[in-house]
Amino acid sequence: MGEPEVRVYIHSLVNKQEGGDFEFLIAKHLKDRLYSHSSGKGTKLLTLGEILSGKHAKRLAKLYATNNEIDIDNIIANYPLLQISVPEVNEAVNAKSWDSSNQPLLVAYMPSDRNRNTIPAFDYKGNYYELEREDVEEQPVVLVSESEWVIAVRKEGFQSSNSRIAPCEEMLRSVAIHEDASYLYVFRDAYYDVSFTCGGGGSTPGGGSTPYPPVSNPSCPRDGRSNVTPDYIGNVKFKSMEALRKVAGIDPDNWDFFEGKLEFEILIAYVKPGSTKVEYRVVAKRIPQKYFKECRFLGFADCSVKWYNAGIQTLYWNWNTYGPAVYYEWFEIDGGEESEYNVWPGYIDLTLQPATYITHAYDDYIGGAIVEYCDDIRSQGTKYSTDLLEFYIYQPQ
Repeated sequence: MGEPEVRVYIHSLVNKQEGGDFEFLIAKHLKDRLYSHSSGKGTKLLTLGEILSGKHAKRLAKLYATNNEIDIDNIIANYPLLQISVPEVNEAVNAKSWDSSNQPLLVAYMPSDRNRNTIPAFDYKGNYYELEREDVEEQPVVLVSESEWVIAVRKEGFQSSNSRIAPCEEMLRSVAIHEDASYLYVFRDAYYDVSFTCGGGGSTPGGGSTPYPPVSNPSCPRDGRSNVTPDYIGNVKFKSMEALRKVAGIDPDNWDFFEGKLEFEILIAYVKPGSTKVEYRVVAKRIPQKYFKECRFLGFADCSVKWYNAGIQTLYWNWNTYGPAVYYEWFEIDGGEESEYNVWPGYIDLTLQPATYITHAYDDYIGGAIVEYCDDIRSQGTKYSTDLLEFYIYQPQ
């Protein structure tokens, strides 16, 4: 970060907001070429990967007390979701306020313990710092962390890196944002759309192998529509500012305040008529947490929650696939060590074979709600409630 050209280039990448925030996936840009004046006499064209590896720095021994270069390719092979970001701390401290031509920033990384009081950081000379919260509220930092908005799918056998689903190769490639020797990189929402469609779960009209039964005397609003019109999650609102703070990680002792956006995954659990096996599909959506509140002044003392129209397409309700009811469960993804969660529809009191969903140590469970086939989907739809938020499900008329 000592070279202005490198800072300006990194600044330009985070400003593109490829994932909707001021961040970029390192793997996608390793082979990008840019100029660096510190690579010898004159100016030499180097890749971002070479710069991150330290191959351009003749002063490595002086700066870092080592002659070892960093094997960035091996690091990415083992940690494909590494990203670089300049987190938005508040309206005054963010990527837009960074004078990258003249201002070297500290490079911090998110530790495994999100609840520690400090985070580790280095300057461009290799000096080590322990940053407290007030430090990053005064000037931005460059943060190295793992992306929550992308899934890296291992190409060997096309097994997901988190072992959730093995989607079809061609469909997955069609939505990939990047591909390297080991992985395909796909946005979460596109990944789940492809995996569900490819698996025959019915995310396209009439999904599943059984045709939708004809309805001669409609008695429910979905009758005659759900084979051609999908359900949507419409308006969403947290029940209180306390609930929003809990999910957004807005806590003076918690470094999740770096995350300006909420990464929702909504599980839709169901049991096919005649089956005893629980199945589910997942829809994903990334939404800035600021959309869920309105404030009269900066800070949270004068803020209140508000409705936000999420517009998340969920499913075409084929009765032969989903039956009379489904169960929506909400998670907010924050990463950490993986663990298994048994998916169990809350509307069935039977001995069933549960499905398994992979959660993480820092994920937030927001709660679940039963949605029935005959609920009203006209206008803004029917309102449902979990422990922490309320949401509507409707069909476009």
